Amino acid sequence: MRIAHDFSNSLTSIIGNAELIEEQISALLKPPIPEPLTTLLDQGLPEIQDVVRKSREMAQFINTLQQYARQQPTSSRTLDLNTAITETITMARSLLGRKIQIEFLPSEDLPQIYMDRLRIDQILLSILVNSKNAMPAGGRVTIETEEIFLDAEFVAAHPGARQGSYTRLSITDSSAGMDPETLKRIFDIPNSNKTPDLASLGLPTVYSILKQFKGYIDVESWIGKGTRFDIYFPQTPPGPITPPSVEDDDEVLVLHLLRQPTQNALSPEPALPNGSLILVAEDDTDVQRFIQRYVHRAGYETIITSDGNVALELYRKLTKEGNQPALLISDLGLPGMDGRTLCNAIRQEHPTARVLLTSGYRIELEGNSRKTKDGFDFLQKPFAPNILLATIERILSKPTI
Repeated sequence: MRIAHDFSNSLTSIIGNAELIEEQISALLKPPIPEPLTTLLDQGLPEIQDVVRKSREMAQFINTLQQYARQQPTSSRTLDLNTAITETITMARSLLGRKIQIEFLPSEDLPQIYMDRLRIDQILLSILVNSKNAMPAGGRVTIETEEIFLDAEFVAAHPGARQGSYTRLSITDSSAGMDPETLKRIFDIPNSNKTPDLASLGLPTVYSILKQFKGYIDVESWIGKGTRFDIYFPQTPPGPITPPSVEDDDEVLVLHLLRQPTQNALSPEPALPNGSLILVAEDDTDVQRFIQRYVHRAGYETIITSDGNVALELYRKLTKEGNQPALLISDLGLPGMDGRTLCNAIRQEHPTARVLLTSGYRIELEGNSRKTKDGFDFLQKPFAPNILLATIERILSKPTI
C-alpha cells in the first residue's frame, strides 16, 4: 500500500515536530510561569497536544487498514488464556475508567489455546472499547472463560463455526443493547465518506483475526439488557494459517493507542558516550531532519544520505578511517541500493555491525520479535521520538558478538 507508506513518512515528521513543540511549551510553563505566557495554558498547549493525539490516532488508523488488508504472519503458540487476561486486565480497567466495573470469572483447569499472545490483547481490548462506548454513563462488564465443544447442531446454526474443542472467552456488558439490524452489521467496516474512527474498526479487525486463526465469534444482544460476545479459540494448531480474503496489518492497534509516551521520554540517556556516530540512510528529507534532530539531542553525531550506494561507500570509508558508525539507520526503500541489500552488504563485511531498518510498509517479522526474517532490527513508521531513541538505546546496549 504505497499511500500508507507515504502517509507514514509524513506522520513520522508531524508527530516528531509536534512533540518537540509540546515539550518546549511545557518547559516554558514550569512554575513560576511568566505572566505573558499564562495564556498558553488555555490556548497553545491544548492545541498542540491535540495535534499529537490526532496524529497518533491517524497512525493507528493506517496501521489498522494495513492489518485488515493484509494480515501479517504471526508466531502462534500454546498459552493459558486466563493468564493472558489477568495480565491485561489492569490496562483494561484503566481503559474503561471508574464508571465501568469489570468482573473476571475464570474457569479452573482451562486447556491451553493456540493463539498469538498480542492478538488476544487486541481482541479483548477492542471489545472492551466497544462496550465502553455503548455505556457512556457507566455500567458493568463480566469476562468469563470456559472449555466448550461445538457440536454439529451448533455448527449448523452458526455459519462459519467449525466442530471441535474450543476455549470460550465471553464478554458481557450492561449496555442498552443493539437492534437486529445493527447487530447484523457489527463486523462491517463503516461505509461512509468520512474517515472512520478507531473504535469503529475494532470489531471488524477482531473478526478478521479470528477468521485468520480458525476461531469464531458470536454476538447476542438484548434491547435494554446488554450485549454478549462469545469468542472461540482453537485448543490445537488449526493447520496452516492463511490470511482472510479482504478487499481492501504487534506493535497492535489498541495497545499502541493505550500506551502513550512517558513524560520526558525525548531525552533518554544514550547507551554509548556522547559523540558516537550514527549513519542515516533515508530518502525523505522531512524524516531525515526528524531523525537528525532527536539523535543529536540524545548526544549522537549523524551523517545523512538519501542513497543506498552512497551509504555503503560512506560506511566503508568511515570504518577504514577508524570511525565505524555505532549504528546504521536505513529506510527499506532507498534509491540506488535498497535498505535490506545495504544492511546485508554491511553485515557481510562487518558481522558485528549494528543496523536498524525502518519502513512505512508492513513487512514480515520473525515471530513476535522486532527483527526481520534476515535478523535485522526493525522499526515501523510512523514512530514517535521516544520510540526511536528507546530503540537506538536498546540496540546499542547489546554487546557485540
